[in-house]
Amino acid sequence: MTTGNGIINVDGPLWKAQRKAALRFFSNNSLKTLVDEHLPIFFNETISQLDKAAAEKRSIDLEAVFMDFTTRLMGKLAYDIDMKSSSTFFQSFDLASGAIGERFQNPLWKFTEPLFSPNLRQALSEVKDFGASIVGTTLKKREYRLLHGQPSVPKTALSTSTTTTNADGYLINALIDNFEDPRLIADSALNFLSAGRDTTAQALTWTFYLLMRHPTTTSKILLEQSNLSNSPHPPNPSNTTPKPSSSTPSTPSPPAPTLPTKKPPLPPPLTSLTIQPPNLPYTYSIFYESLRLHPPVPFEIKQSSRATILPDGTSLPKNAVVVWCPWAMGRSYEIWGKDAGEFRPERWLDEEVLNKKDGEDKEEGEGKEDEEDEGKDKKDEKKKIKLIPHSAYEFSVFNGGSRSCMGKKMAELQAVYMISCLVREFEFEEIGEEVDLDGGEGGTVDGGKCDWENGGKDDGENGEKDDMRKKILKERISRNSLTLPMEGGLPCFVRRRGRV
Repeated sequence: MTTGNGIINVDGPLWKAQRKAALRFFSNNSLKTLVDEHLPIFFNETISQLDKAAAEKRSIDLEAVFMDFTTRLMGKLAYDIDMKSSSTFFQSFDLASGAIGERFQNPLWKFTEPLFSPNLRQALSEVKDFGASIVGTTLKKREYRLLHGQPSVPKTALSTSTTTTNADGYLINALIDNFEDPRLIADSALNFLSAGRDTTAQALTWTFYLLMRHPTTTSKILLEQSNLSNSPHPPNPSNTTPKPSSSTPSTPSPPAPTLPTKKPPLPPPLTSLTIQPPNLPYTYSIFYESLRLHPPVPFEIKQSSRATILPDGTSLPKNAVVVWCPWAMGRSYEIWGKDAGEFRPERWLDEEVLNKKDGEDKEEGEGKEDEEDEGKDKKDEKKKIKLIPHSAYEFSVFNGGSRSCMGKKMAELQAVYMISCLVREFEFEEIGEEVDLDGGEGGTVDGGKCDWENGGKDDGENGEKDDMRKKILKERISRNSLTLPMEGGLPCFVRRRGRV
């Protein structure tokens, strides 16, 4: 219902045409612009949200923060529209997605849906209207530019590239250039919006949930960033003021006074060069491990258009329905071993090199601190940790073959950028229920304020009683949807790293 004739829901020539139209949007040139120019700007807006919550010592929903980040980023890059995750459209889209997800689980949905989802018809209408508005707005912009002798697809104001493939709104313009039917264009636009917004935001939500449950992983992320090479870097995400044009004379401003702070020096900001897997293997392994345990699309369904044979020899007749579940595959003992249910990022790394490196580092720390730098550099080069690739038949989160996800690299870059930069800048504490150890019911800190100096709790007048409390962190579950949003979001407390 929500996907219409978009790329997620079609096959054959129509699928190929939509994939071809969107291909340049995910090109290496576009990804470079994404990391070096767009991500720092939108990350800076995220910092403002978190700083405000930290200053007020109040809880903040990380899922909502990530949804807002991916919504605005995707809206600007793909459609040149300032989108907000709190808009009526996204509320309607979430309602419709939940109703469709219920249909896969409830064989009586035709009878129960009118009772439990009375607003579904209106929500679907709002989703369709929003898709049509994206197309209509873009067509009006193109018409205006043509009337004024300008190219229909402008170069982005954020990009210094001389090509138009990095332009804001390039995806919707590419769809308009390739298709004539406005309804098909709207369906395709909504498909890419959902794929680019929901899945990445949900993956980040589950990743930070796991990071908070396994705090030792953050120190490894920080250590990995500190080892980055001194390659050229773009402006720091916290300072994205455009540089003056070379044709315009500028007066250098006096240096700002240096204020004392307990915050340690930060690693250099990430670039399209330093964010690659060889430089940040552990951060990538954390993201992959999170996707393994909590894939944003937990199950897949396909129907064979003709009789065929699967790679394992299974024969399928025409119109056979095939269902596979990445969520279950990610927990398979046969694929991942007896610890398949555990969060262990190291399973994505060359553990032989990892263990050897840890052992040698301990020996060097005990009595070989005066070793020559040249020899040490050669050793480090040999001991460099690498990611272990896994087949799409084992790790099917991004599909595989001709159906592999076009946005895989874009999603990885967004996620690794956010994981690296947020862990570098902030500390997070998950909110849990508090119960009395003596058997009382207790309360909850959800939505309250946090006193970091008192271990994350505000004792107030009940200081003695709070000593008898214990914070209970319940296992988070997903809510019903086509994807994997977290039930109740991810409320937590946040503060700047290294500051008290």
